[in-house]
Amino acid sequence: MLSGNHEKMPNSKSAETCEHSVAQLAQGPGTGIKPMGWSEELLFAEGEDGHRHKAKGGAREQRLVEAFDQPATKLIVYFLHAVLPNFDQFNLLLQTEAPMVHRLYPAMILLYKTILSCVVQPSVIQGTENILTIDLDCTDVLKTDPDLHIGFAATQHIMKEDLQGTTAVSSFKAEVRDFYLGVLQYMKKKFPFKNLVFKNAPVIDPAKRASVTSSMLITLMNQFSSSEIDREKVFGEFCLYQGSSDEELDFSDGDSFRIDEFWAKLAAKKHVGTGQQLFANLAAFAKIVLLVPHSMHSVRGFLAW
Repeated sequence: MLSGNHEKMPNSKSAETCEHSVAQLAQGPGTGIKPMGWSEELLFAEGEDGHRHKAKGGAREQRLVEAFDQPATKLIVYFLHAVLPNFDQFNLLLQTEAPMVHRLYPAMILLYKTILSCVVQPSVIQGTENILTIDLDCTDVLKTDPDLHIGFAATQHIMKEDLQGTTAVSSFKAEVRDFYLGVLQYMKKKFPFKNLVFKNAPVIDPAKRASVTSSMLITLMNQFSSSEIDREKVFGEFCLYQGSSDEELDFSDGDSFRIDEFWAKLAAKKHVGTGQQLFANLAAFAKIVLLVPHSMHSVRGFLAW
């Protein structure tokens, strides 16, 4: 099934790495990204021996109450409440049992762009064809403190408490900036942005068929063994597939849509005159692509084809 260039092909290990990376981004520890550095102060207190010990019972509760009553702590909580759902949404995709390999790369790019837009000037993002090439070490591309995205609630809190220009807010925004840049660097290092299967898998997404290109199909086919694919027939059927309407393909992208079920039905669609299958080879190739895991969660339904 695999081509000779095996390092291009994602496997369960690469899916696990992507899934683990998202979990680390959301949790903070282990990534070098610490948006909640204050939490250590809440849980530990200095004992008589000069060493730090975990605070117990009422002492820790009182420290938590006092800490959460501080304006700076509220800023951090508001900020995390605004930004962490972005990672939750991506993590939901990874936990989906239905095959999602065709949506993984667009979702990775969207998550990267979402975080990028919080800290990089919009004109820079709009003027760059490949956002992964933006130099994050160049301060000229970054937003200034007033434009840095910290969330509506945090921004409103600063205005309500008249905290603008204070040392606490300046320090907070510096930490937020470091958090964003740390997340982006971590994603570039850990996410499989360069994987050619993930990058070109949208070819088999019927919702994207009008925007994908034949060169993407060729690149995707080249990641698999030629013995598994009749490339000429796949290429020809792909043209008809692209030119067909939603009605002709029986395609409806609703909440209940499953791409494996779509291709199973399309494989059975026959020519009105000859009775031969119209998309047999393309559907067989789509099935091979969909067998690539998008995460470590099991994907069911393939063997029923």
